[in-house]
Amino acid sequence: MNYELVFLKKEKATLEELLDALNPNTKTEDDLWEISKHFQDVIISELKKKGLTFTVYDSSNEGEFDLLFPTFEIDICYSEVYIVVPYFKENNTEKRAQEVMTIINVLQALGMTGLNEQKKTLISKEYSFQKEFEINLHTES
Repeated sequence: MNYELVFLKKEKATLEELLDALNPNTKTEDDLWEISKHFQDVIISELKKKGLTFTVYDSSNEGEFDLLFPTFEIDICYSEVYIVVPYFKENNTEKRAQEVMTIINVLQALGMTGLNEQKKTLISKEYSFQKEFEINLHTES
C-alpha cells in the first residue's frame, strides 16, 4: 500500500477540475494538462537545486519517467506528477517529511495544484505530510 499525492499542471485548479482530469471516463482537453519535456527538465532541475538526491529512470513509454528516492518515488507521466510513498516505518520520519514537503513546495511554485489521494482534498498551505502520513500509516497497518 502507498500514500499518494498527485499534481496537475494547472495553477489554482479546483477539486472538481482535478478529479475530472484524473477520471478516465471524463473527457478533458488533455493538451492543457500536458507536461512538456522542458517542464519535466525544470522539475528535475528545481528539485536538485533544493538539494534532493534521486535517480532518474526513463520509462520505455515516451513522456514517462520516475525519480527514484531511497524509499519512495515520483512518477511523472503525460499530465500527472505522483508522489508515491510506501507505508514503511522508514518513511515516517522528519527527514522524509521534509523531503516530501520540499517536493510539494517546488511543484506548487511551478504552478501545479496537488490532490491528497487518500482524502480527495486539495493540498493547501496548511497541509502536513508527516501528520497525514502517520494517520494513514496507522490506519493501513
